[in-house]
Formats: sequence, structure tokens, C-alpha cells
Amino acid sequence: MFYIDGDILYRTFNEINKVLFFSQLRVEEAVIMIDAALDTEFAYCYREIDNMIYLGVIDVFKKEAHFRYVLMHEMIKLYQYQVQDVEPSYNHTFHSFHNSALKKFKNTICDPHDDEADD
Repeated sequence: MFYIDGDILYRTFNEINKVLFFSQLRVEEAVIMIDAALDTEFAYCYREIDNMIYLGVIDVFKKEAHFRYVLMHEMIKLYQYQVQDVEPSYNHTFHSFHNSALKKFKNTICDPHDDEADD
């Protein structure tokens, strides 16, 4: 199992932000947190009525590559909120970043849903 703490979360966030988003994501304009209470999903990214954006991930993953994939997925949504100023959707922008991440991070990210059949 791969356990997440604040250092791991922010270090990985900063790495992905630099490599995939050219440091365009503004961590100071979002609440980025570990949410150990999540039990039906791996993570979330949403905007509240006060325009604050919340990005949360569970505190433990089967593999580090799963954590990295899930964080990257939510960071694409954060990009859509912060840079494009749109509601996140699985549109061309999302798929473009997703495909770019798969190439740039190669064997260091893995969709956790792909491994569920192995359990």
C-alpha cells in the first residue's frame, strides 16, 4: 500500500504542475488536501459557491502510480477551473492533457481502475 501525507501530496502536485502544466496551476487559490473520509471514490475537484476550489485525494492507494494518476486526473480539472475558467468536462482539453501525461510520465502513472480486475 502507498500512504499519502502532505509532503508527498504537495511534492507530487508541484512535479506534475511543472511538467504537465508548465506551473500554471495556482496552489494558493485552491484547497488541496488529503481526505481520509472518502470511501466511494479516489478523489475530487470541485468549485464551491464562494468560488473556492477543493481538490482532495484519499490517504492510501494500492500503488504510488495509482496516486499519481488520480492526482493528475484531478489536476486537469483544476486546470479547467483556473486557467480556462470553465466547468471541468471530459472534452478535448481534458483528453489532450491526459494523453500528454501518459507519455510524459510513462510507467510512473497507472489508472487504478485498470488494476481492479487483478484484485
